[in-house]
Amino acid sequence: MVKGINVNAPTPLWMKEKLRRCGIRSIDAVVDVTNYVLLELGQPMHAFDKDRIDGGIVVRMAKEGETVVLLDGSEATLNADTLVIADHHKALGIAGIFGGEHSGVNGETQNVLLECAYFNPLSITGRARRHGLHTDASHRYERGVDPALQYKAIERATRLLLDICGGDAGPIIDVSNEATCRNAPPLRCVAVNWIA
Repeated sequence: MVKGINVNAPTPLWMKEKLRRCGIRSIDAVVDVTNYVLLELGQPMHAFDKDRIDGGIVVRMAKEGETVVLLDGSEATLNADTLVIADHHKALGIAGIFGGEHSGVNGETQNVLLECAYFNPLSITGRARRHGLHTDASHRYERGVDPALQYKAIERATRLLLDICGGDAGPIIDVSNEATCRNAPPLRCVAVNWIA
């Protein structure tokens, strides 16, 4: 979390230009930082307005028929097999696909909660298409994101936010499942020598 940011700080020209050259329009400094980290490291991220979250955030399956208004203003009706990011009362966005309008960063945001996650591709695949959504995040998660990249990405995004928007960085909260860590592929010495 980054507290006390100036959300209206201008995005640096160099960052705007890099985003533009990659076909991404500049929105505001916070969103631009998350988009820049996506391009730089390949790790999707989402920024929440911490003050608009009721309690903490959880990752859970949607309730059948649950709805969420997305950042583009559209409303998505969710199935029970859709993974969501939620607070203690409602879904805040579709995990790995699209953030929700309610908790999105806006011109009055002062405290930002950065979410940087690894989602199993099988939990994301097909969900974006079901809702008619095609996002850079969903494309990356469907194809698989490096499960060891999140710490580096959150550190990079936090550093950029502090440099651009000011504020004070809070601790990183790591909720992880050891099962997502990849084991090294088994190699036989004979195969290695044959390749060499």
